Amino acid sequence: MRTVGVLLGAVIGSFVTDAILRHFLAPGFGQLIVRMYATPPDSKQWDEIWRQWHHVNLVSSFILAPVSGLAGGIFVGLLQKHYQLLVAASTQIPELLFHLWNDRTHFRVHPLYGAAGSLGQHLLPVVAAILGAALVHRVMASRRTSNPATPASTASLA
Repeated sequence: MRTVGVLLGAVIGSFVTDAILRHFLAPGFGQLIVRMYATPPDSKQWDEIWRQWHHVNLVSSFILAPVSGLAGGIFVGLLQKHYQLLVAASTQIPELLFHLWNDRTHFRVHPLYGAAGSLGQHLLPVVAAILGAALVHRVMASRRTSNPATPASTASLA
C-alpha cells in the first residue's frame, strides 16, 4: 500500500513541478497555442510563431520534463524503502504515454528515425527520475552507515 501511495504522490508531484516550471519558464504557452491555430501558415507572422513554438518545445522537452522527472525520483528516493528505481521509473509512465499518444508527427515524417528520436526524447524524464531516486537512496544509505546511532552504542556512551 505504501508503494502505491508513493507512486501516486510522485506522479502528482511531477505534474505539479512541471506546471509550476511551465508557468515561469513558458508563461505565454496558452496564448501561443491560440495564435498557432488562428494564424494561417502562409501569414507573415507564421515564421515568428513557429520560432516561438520551437523554443517552447525545446524548453519543455529538455528542461521541464527532466526536472519534473527528477522531482518525482527524489520523492520516491525519500519515501520508498524497496525497489526505488523501478517505482521512480514507473512514475513517469503516465506522462510518457500521454506524449507518445499525442506526438504523431515524428512517426509520419521518418518512421524509424522519428520513433527512435521521439522515444529517446520522452525517456529523458524517466532517466532523470531514476537518477534522482538513486542519488537520494545513496545519500540516505551513506548517512545511515556514517552515523550508526543504534540503541546499543548510545547506551554505552551514558
